[in-house]
Parts: sequence; C-alpha cells; structure tokens
Amino acid sequence: MNVSTQLKSMTESNLRVLPSAQGKWTTSSIAFQNFATLEQARLLRSLKNDQFSGRLLLRDTKGTESTVYLHLGRIIYATGGVHSGRRWQRSIIKYCPEIGTSSEVMLAAAISGNHPISWEYQLLNGWFNEQKISRDKMRQIIEAIVTELLFDLMQSSQVSYLLYPDNSACSSIVFLDSDRVVVQAWKLWQAWQKSKLADRSPNQAPVIKNPVELRKRTSPATYVTLTQHFDGNRSLRDLAVQKNQDLLQFTNYLMWYVQLELVQLVDIPDFPKCLNSVQKKKDSSSGGKLIACIDKNITVCQRLENVIRPAGYDFIGSNDELQAIKLFLSKKPDLIFIDGDMIGSGGHKVYHKIQKISSLRKIPIILLIQNSKIFNHLQARVEGFSEILTKPVKVQQVLGTINKHLHKPAIV
Repeated sequence: MNVSTQLKSMTESNLRVLPSAQGKWTTSSIAFQNFATLEQARLLRSLKNDQFSGRLLLRDTKGTESTVYLHLGRIIYATGGVHSGRRWQRSIIKYCPEIGTSSEVMLAAAISGNHPISWEYQLLNGWFNEQKISRDKMRQIIEAIVTELLFDLMQSSQVSYLLYPDNSACSSIVFLDSDRVVVQAWKLWQAWQKSKLADRSPNQAPVIKNPVELRKRTSPATYVTLTQHFDGNRSLRDLAVQKNQDLLQFTNYLMWYVQLELVQLVDIPDFPKCLNSVQKKKDSSSGGKLIACIDKNITVCQRLENVIRPAGYDFIGSNDELQAIKLFLSKKPDLIFIDGDMIGSGGHKVYHKIQKISSLRKIPIILLIQNSKIFNHLQARVEGFSEILTKPVKVQQVLGTINKHLHKPAIV
C-alpha cells in the first residue's frame, strides 16, 4: 500500500487545537520513524480536518525551528529550517529566473519586512500584485519550498511541534493541499534513502579534501571544474539548481569522490552572507538587548519580531498575561511593548504587576494602541508608560523608539 492510499484510509489523530482566545497551543513530540511518513501526514491531515488557521512550529533535536502557515487546514507557506534563505532563492531561480534575487534585494526585504508571515512571502506577494509572477508560478515556488522543508524534517531523529492559532492569513493567494506535498516529500526521501544517502544532508556543501590526489585521478578540465564548484560556499541543492541537474543524480555522481576521500561534505550557514554579516554588526551595536512584547493578537508580536530580530535584537513575545510575567522575570527584557487595546483589563494589569516587581520596575514600557485619539503622549506619561505607538506599527517608529530608550547618549 503506497502513502497516497494509506492517507485515504488512515485514522485521524486525536490532536486537539485550542482556540486563540485561550492563548494556548498544543504541544507534542514525534519519533523519527513515524514522523518521516505517516505521522507527518496525520498531523497535517488532522489540522486540515479541524480547519486550523495559524502557525505550526516544528523543532528538531538540534533546536532548529521550522514554521508552516495554514488557513483552514490548507498550507499557505513554510519558512525556517536550516537554509530558509537559500531555499527561497533556489525556488525563485528555478521557477522565475527572470526575477533578480540578489543579496541586496533579500537583505532589504529582511530588514524592512513586516508581513505577518515572513519577508520572503512579502516579496512573493509584492511580485504577484505587480504582476511579475503568475499565480501558477507562485504556487510552484511555494510548493517547492514546503516540500523541501518537509523532506529536511524527515531526516530529524525527533520532532516536536507547537500550534499558534491565528486567522490573519485569510487573504493569502495560494493554498496547498497537505496530502500532496507530504507525498512529494516522502517520494524524494525514499529515493534519497535507496541511494544510501540517509546520513547525508543535501544542505551540506562539497569541498576539496585532497587536491593533490584529486588532480592525479581526474583530467585537467575536470579538476578545474571541480575546484571551481566545490568551494564550500554552495550546498548540494544550490549546485544542482545552478547546473540544472537532478539533485539525486548530482549527489550520486559526487559520492564517488567522497568515498575516495577526495571531497568532503561540510555544513554551511544560510544565505545571504551579507545578511549574516550585517546581523552580527547589529548584534554588536545592540549589545545583546532583549525586546519583549505582550499582545492579545499574536500577529502583532510576529510583526514586531520581523522588525526587531533583523535589527540585531533578541525578542520574546506572548499573548498570555501570566506567561508574559513569568517570561519577563526569567529573561529580564530591556524594553517591553504592551497591548494598549487591553486597557481596563490586561494592559494595565500587566503594567501594574511589572511596577510591583523591583527587578522589572525600571524597564521602559511602550504602549501599543489601535486609535491614537484614545491617548496622548502626556496622558501616557501620567499613566507611567514611556511612550505610545499606533498600530499597525511602522518599522522606523519601532526601531527609533528602541534606539531612543536603549541607546541614550551619556550625560557629561
């Protein structure tokens, strides 16, 4: 019985999705041998039957996180994992080579992006609205991204997941059937295993291990080609797309050199490098500052995170008051954004609890409000808030506010 048939006949799991109003999520751990095939499908099928909308956060044993976004049980997008940037760029090159995906474009999108899903999706969405890519092309790109991410998760020894209910992505352009992408990922994984590559990752990069011996065993032209491509800067997947070759065939060809110990496979960071270097510089300038947010709408926290993390700051967010206080006590954030739409209940309660805790009392607190007419800056000062910002938050306002309160010039 193949996977497609098994999916149709399998029993549904007892996964229970808690509504977002409760501010909770379901958590579980899944063993490798199950998650590689049917358990992965069961999880997504259950979310489909429950018409779940929100984020499915998956974490492997190394702590690497991947996120699958769903609306009414159908997949919208997926990001994270080992090489989210490289994966996105490869998919664009493969299906829409006419669109530029330079490091500068990706860097600008990552820094300025405030889409509730991700900066990658924001770029795709923008190109679709500008009629640079068709709906079919966008579907191909997203399907390739999701399939690759699910394939990578099949290599993990153990996977845990969290569910974050949210209805903010209902206006998405492409909706994928989970059964289809799971079967595609499974077929790729089966072929990878049959080639005895289960212990090798296509995210690794080939590098020359023994150049002297390699030169002896290859022709001058082959040696030059290999040294040009096997430089440790491009993964197996990157090279296969660049050379327009099937990944499995390309890797099988390469394994002859690996078995002779002429070439080795090494782990490499995500792309673009310039984003990593800018991130490090900003991490240095930010001094490792931690920014926190509590908002009843988890999407607000996501948008702030998309602004704050690329700027070099750490971030924690919560839509639960009790959880937030515990987080603040354990993590000691340097600045806190609080939902002003909870005024009269949560907003002030959280603020007053923070004020009663000596270790948190001096932390700048920024009030986020939907309607600027409700408060003015003077009133916010009287209430004890450091500043107010109007939703939806703007990138420059958020970064300017953080800089204002955390990087004040020294008084001489």
